[in-house]
Amino acid sequence: MTEAHIAKLFKGTALAGHGIEDVVLEIEEDYGINALFTIAVMKLESGNGKSKLSRTKKQFIRLERDERRSEQ
Repeated sequence: MTEAHIAKLFKGTALAGHGIEDVVLEIEEDYGINALFTIAVMKLESGNGKSKLSRTKKQFIRLERDERRSEQ
């Protein structure tokens, strides 16, 4: 998956044009979360980039680390 592939998936949505393609790839590389899964969650959680939070804060996805799991 490349930034160009991700841009095509965002095309026609409010997620397009924010330059977040590299973030999707970083999440995949750093945390091992599949890029397509991340994109699906972004689209769902942000209403394709139309939610108030995504429009005002540019927050398209919320990832949190479960510290309890990292201590095991």
